[in-house]
Amino acid sequence: MKKDGIILTLFISVLFIMLLNIERVYLLDNIELILYAMVIAFICDFLKGYLPSLYKPSIVFGALMLSNLALYHIGLGASLAFLCYLIPIVLGILAYGSKGGIITYFICTLSYAFILNTQIEKSLFIENIFILGLSTLGFCYFAIKKAEISFENEKWLEKLHAKINELSLLREITNSMQTTTELKKINKIVLTAITAGYGLGFNRAAIFLVEGNLVKGKTAIGPPSRKEAYKIWGKLVRNQATLKEVIEVEDDIDETLSDYVRKVKLDLYANEKNPIIKCIKTKTPLNIKNANKEVLGKELSRLAFENYAVVPLISKNQSIGVILVDNRFNEKIITEEDVDSLVTFANQSALAIENIKLYEQVSQLAITDGLTSTYNHRYFKEQLRTYINKNQKFSLLVIDIDDFKLFNEEYGHTCGDNVLTEVGKSLKEVIGTKGIVCRYGGDEFTVLLPNQCRESSKQIALNIQKSIKGVSLGFKGIVKRPLTLSIGLALYPDDSVDEENLFKMADGKLKISKVLGKDTVS
Repeated sequence: MKKDGIILTLFISVLFIMLLNIERVYLLDNIELILYAMVIAFICDFLKGYLPSLYKPSIVFGALMLSNLALYHIGLGASLAFLCYLIPIVLGILAYGSKGGIITYFICTLSYAFILNTQIEKSLFIENIFILGLSTLGFCYFAIKKAEISFENEKWLEKLHAKINELSLLREITNSMQTTTELKKINKIVLTAITAGYGLGFNRAAIFLVEGNLVKGKTAIGPPSRKEAYKIWGKLVRNQATLKEVIEVEDDIDETLSDYVRKVKLDLYANEKNPIIKCIKTKTPLNIKNANKEVLGKELSRLAFENYAVVPLISKNQSIGVILVDNRFNEKIITEEDVDSLVTFANQSALAIENIKLYEQVSQLAITDGLTSTYNHRYFKEQLRTYINKNQKFSLLVIDIDDFKLFNEEYGHTCGDNVLTEVGKSLKEVIGTKGIVCRYGGDEFTVLLPNQCRESSKQIALNIQKSIKGVSLGFKGIVKRPLTLSIGLALYPDDSVDEENLFKMADGKLKISKVLGKDTVS
């Protein structure tokens, strides 16, 4: 705006210098013209403060009236008098662009014709109007070019700021990812960054990961309704929370979206028309408009995804899943630039997710017995100590395979290993999520049952024995010896509050079971 004012001032100065030098007109002698200009200036200044919507038209109209008055004083016969009309034309261009300049030109033409009437030759009038028109077109051209350059600069700056914000976001998210070793926390960081206003700003986002031949929904973030969406966004604006603060806050998140997403299990080789499957196989992002709600599958159809984007999570040139996003509530169009930003972010997220999965696999191997796939002795000791430190009530089962030595002597160690494997498998099936199954060593197993009383723990032990008797070892009829278990049971804190003594008590009960004839719970 300041540059426009300087250009206008220089233009008017040059114009009046031309009039003064060429036409020998001394406008300062005409007090009426100066007073009229001052009145217009005061009126425009008043409108600027009290009626800003009339400010621009008042300047253009005032300049037109002032030009008419100046033309009258200069004299109709002056050859450059018509150039006075360039002032309102330029102001029209500055105020309203090229359209404003052209409209002002036609108004000036009519005004010029009305003042001159028949006092000037028709050919001279046409010549002056033609020159004035060319001048107008010239100013309009430069005004358009200036607007285009300004628009391109603003667009370029906007893209630059977006990239800077994107890089800043990636740095912040990367730092957050490096501080966690939980896949659940990584997923929250990823989705929060995608949906936060200071992140990528999508309304809803969901993560799907490939597991074998299935694509499973893991988690999602997004408000359940438009009303709730604006309530959440308003709260974030009022609190001015940073992305890190939002990630770290363990607040109550509406799980409606996640509940639907977690139900999703897609066959990787069944429905290739599903955009999620297509994105995984082609490793190509999809920006979908006005889609059929059913195409994403029955579980997601209720969430009404119509205009959305799906981008692949690619790690080591393999698709490990996808991110699904949309703007369901503010209905903002997802542009190709938005998808590009999401792809950049998805690549970083895929690497973090893959690293966490690898970490979990290594961690799981470190606490898992390789033969039976149950937890190992070290993990048992850690969990036993944790329960006691938390003063949590639990039951301890110590289990031994009856006459296991004879299995090894009669049928070989391979058969013995198969027996251990079958016992471990059966124990995990019976216990399920009720407790923790561990291989203590050799043919001995332990089970921790949190929040169980003596009666319920004994019933679980009896179920274990019953399950073992029904196990088919699958040794093609070679093994004739029955498979039974002896079990000792002790409770914390009823029987002991000490880790070592509690195990000795359960192990002592196991020995009693052996003495009582095996296949017994003590």
